[in-house]
Amino acid sequence: MSMRVTFLGTSGAVPTTERAPSAVFCSLSPHNEEATDMLFDCGEGTQRQMMRFETGFGVSHVFVSHLHGDHVLGIPGLVQSWDFNEREEPLAIHVPPGGKEHVEELVTAAGFQPSYPVRVNEVSPGSVALDAPGFEVRAFETNHRTVSQGYVVVEDDRPGRFDRERAEELGVPVGPAFG
Repeated sequence: MSMRVTFLGTSGAVPTTERAPSAVFCSLSPHNEEATDMLFDCGEGTQRQMMRFETGFGVSHVFVSHLHGDHVLGIPGLVQSWDFNEREEPLAIHVPPGGKEHVEELVTAAGFQPSYPVRVNEVSPGSVALDAPGFEVRAFETNHRTVSQGYVVVEDDRPGRFDRERAEELGVPVGPAFG
């Protein structure tokens, strides 16, 4: 599996001239599979950072850790920019419990209605937010001043490569023990 991670923003609640609010771009390419592009949080200015760091805009999943503004206020602009650019692919936004209605309001800010499908899913810690070929994204519990969670990318198990020559050097008898 190939993984490319780009830190688009690592600042706290207030952006600085050097750092943008929270956003991490992740592109995963399982062997012989099309890449899945994801965003983890989407603070204001995320789309500008995506242009700056040339990540592309093929994001299919956004994972929101919590609903503080520095983690979600980039969503309305990004969703509208995708619409202006005639996006057709669906977008899934994964949020902590209790966040669905609030994020749906962000998606439709100022009466805007995307022309492509946007699905907001509440995900509980301990559950799988995304089950994709070669990997899954799981939510886990975090401790913050509000309802929050983190996400971990877990690769599917892959069979290892057996080194027969080395096994024989180590004295492993040829036959069932090689299994």
